Amino acid sequence: MKIDLKQATKYIRAGDVVAVPTETVYGLAASIKQPKAIKKIFKLKQRPQDNPLIVHVANESQLKSLVLEVPKNFKKLKKFWPGPLTIVFKANKKMVPAIIRAGLATVAIRMPKQKDLLNLIKKTGPLAAPSANVSGRPSPTCRAHVETDLGKSFPVLDGGRCYHGVESTVIQLKKTNWQLLRPGAVSIEEISKLLNQKITKYKNTKRPITPGQKYRHYAPHAKLTLCKNQREIAVKSRQKKYQAILGFMDTKSNLPLIHLGRRNHYSENLKRLYAALRRLDDLGYSQVLVDTQFKIEGLGATLWERLKKAAG
Repeated sequence: MKIDLKQATKYIRAGDVVAVPTETVYGLAASIKQPKAIKKIFKLKQRPQDNPLIVHVANESQLKSLVLEVPKNFKKLKKFWPGPLTIVFKANKKMVPAIIRAGLATVAIRMPKQKDLLNLIKKTGPLAAPSANVSGRPSPTCRAHVETDLGKSFPVLDGGRCYHGVESTVIQLKKTNWQLLRPGAVSIEEISKLLNQKITKYKNTKRPITPGQKYRHYAPHAKLTLCKNQREIAVKSRQKKYQAILGFMDTKSNLPLIHLGRRNHYSENLKRLYAALRRLDDLGYSQVLVDTQFKIEGLGATLWERLKKAAG
């Protein structure tokens, strides 16, 4: 159900939940001051409560009220604030409820670039806003995707199709080293260059400290089988159980092709990815091959990670 900014503000202030556009994917938003609304987010998404939420702010004043300290080299990261970069800070526990943090001492925060959402946050205060889909499903990149998962009567602030089409990158400062917690719309190479420092990959098998770490994500109902190259695709395409292939414009196969655009054009590929995964289900496919012959560098690493998670 399409709503405008005035209606969205009214919903949030009344302690309800609305779907909102961001430049990454659509989010399911509620005020961080409304615990019942936060609980409703978990219920709507069927999300485990040990999986923390990302908080969205509109300015640095809001940020500083939610955290205990801001890293010294945070200024360098302002290239992506506002933008598709989430940073994990030490939380001000008095201001950020435990349910948002999943009981952790940290909180993940982002300043989105999407104008409608920024205006909404200015009116309502900081919002918790995970992706507006049922947990585990491909994230929504347009209003229709939200309505598929949550129903046509669910209120959606319609901002059109998301610019990046993939979630934000999440990083954390550990002592003096920055760590990558989740690849996303900003490449690890871009962040490394900006900070003039190597970014290490965070490894944790116990519990997630940010979304996208532990649980199966971004997955269609169809079972995906990842293929290394065209030769493997050709061999497996002969098996009757496979009904289609998810690949690129130049992918060769006798099977129906759902493509992500040009090979190694990662921004284009990521923008198309979630819509393509949902398309597989719309067409009723149950067994799908995936062409993964692309360079795993830059945003290609994000594409690879999302496909691995989608394949389980």
